[in-house]
Amino acid sequence: MNPDRDGLTYAVATLLAVTAVVDALAAAAAWSVRGLFLGPLADHPDPAGFGDLDLAAAGALQCLLMPVTAVFLVVLLRRRRAGAGWWAGLGVVALVTAGGTWAYVSADTVAGLVTGSGLLAAADLLNALVAVLASVLVLRPTSMQGPKTTGMIPAAQ
Repeated sequence: MNPDRDGLTYAVATLLAVTAVVDALAAAAAWSVRGLFLGPLADHPDPAGFGDLDLAAAGALQCLLMPVTAVFLVVLLRRRRAGAGWWAGLGVVALVTAGGTWAYVSADTVAGLVTGSGLLAAADLLNALVAVLASVLVLRPTSMQGPKTTGMIPAAQ
C-alpha cells in the first residue's frame, strides 16, 4: 500500500468528487433558472420568486457539503505541506461564487436575474472544476512526498 494514500486521502478524494457532482447540479439549476427568466418569466411582473426552489435545494446541498470537504482538505493539505498556489485558486473560486450570489440576490429586474443566474452557473462550474483538480492533486503525491514517505531519497549529485 502506498503510505501516502491513507483513509484521509480517499475520504477527501471522495468528498471532492461528490462536491464536483453537486456543483455541476447547482450549475444546471442556475442555468435552468436563467432559461426561465429568458423565456416564460421574461414578462412576469415578479419573476424573482419562481426560480429560487431549485437554486435553494442545490445551495443547501453545497452548504452542507463544502464545510466538511474544506475541513478534510485543509487537514490533508497541511499534512502534505501543499503550496500556496493552491490556496490562491480556492480564493478566486470563493470570490467568483460570492460575486455571483450577490448579483443574483440583489437583482430586482429580469435582466439582473438573468445575469445573476448566469454568474451563479459559471461560479458553480468553476467550483466543480476546482474540485476535480483538487481530487487529482490529492490522489497524486508531489515529487518529494513519494520518496520521503518510502525512505528512498535519491543521493545528492
